[in-house]
Amino acid sequence: MHHQDEPPTLETPTDEGVDSLPASVTLDKLPDLVLVSSDRVIFYAHTSRLIEESDNAFNGTLRYNQTTTTNGTSLPVPENADVLSVVLHAIYSKSYYQDKPSLETLLSAVRSLKSYGVPLARVVGPSTYLYGQILAQTPENALEVFIVAAQIDHRELASASSAYLHSLQITTISDETAIQMGGVYLKRFILLQMDRERSLERLLSKPPPPHDECQELQKDVLSEEWTLMASKLTAGFCADLPEGKLRSAMGSIEKVLWCDFCKEALHARIEEITVHWTTMTKVSVQERLKLKICRD
Repeated sequence: MHHQDEPPTLETPTDEGVDSLPASVTLDKLPDLVLVSSDRVIFYAHTSRLIEESDNAFNGTLRYNQTTTTNGTSLPVPENADVLSVVLHAIYSKSYYQDKPSLETLLSAVRSLKSYGVPLARVVGPSTYLYGQILAQTPENALEVFIVAAQIDHRELASASSAYLHSLQITTISDETAIQMGGVYLKRFILLQMDRERSLERLLSKPPPPHDECQELQKDVLSEEWTLMASKLTAGFCADLPEGKLRSAMGSIEKVLWCDFCKEALHARIEEITVHWTTMTKVSVQERLKLKICRD
């Protein structure tokens, strides 16, 4: 990578540019292409490598937009230097050695890779460095990652980012956000929020079994208190219902019980429901063809 003060040449990159220059990897031939970023920084690359990795000739640019001079072949691209660096590092399967790219830069690079016809399964798959860098910044930026994943139809990224979106209520989604998600992923989001609510209703529909030798009054109290608790929780349903709040609501019934066996049954039911509720986050998008909207 070099700032463009003069027409680019195809000389072998110097050590100064190696960190941000994927073309510095050991290939059989020297770079034969200069990519010029929007902020006039140049990158050396191999035409054959870009064509090999792209299914649309780098969005057609390698067919129509090249400028050949005495110094070699130059190609202007719309990305700035930071984004283009990430794009080329991904194409050349290299990690980043300079400053940690921002999430905005990483997501812009993913969009560019998509537009350049580079298969995302290879360059942004779960085992790749780029995927890991995005994932590391997802907890605080889950909606932003989810939207980009929806736009490029990247199910793994969408599933991973959705794990931090419990608190995003359907009624708070703006028109702009809905448009950005697109119909398919917005529908999946809504359906899974509804699914989560129905799941909680199912979990709470069965009260703890009363002790057979208890008086009828004790059995009635347990059933009535459980039904009342369940109706309150589901009426004010929130997809990010914390485990502690769920436990507290169910555990509040213990104060009206005097039978130790009924208390034990209540404790067992609380544990069973809590485990089911917290492990619902493990359902994958591939298994259900939907997106999980949940948070551990």
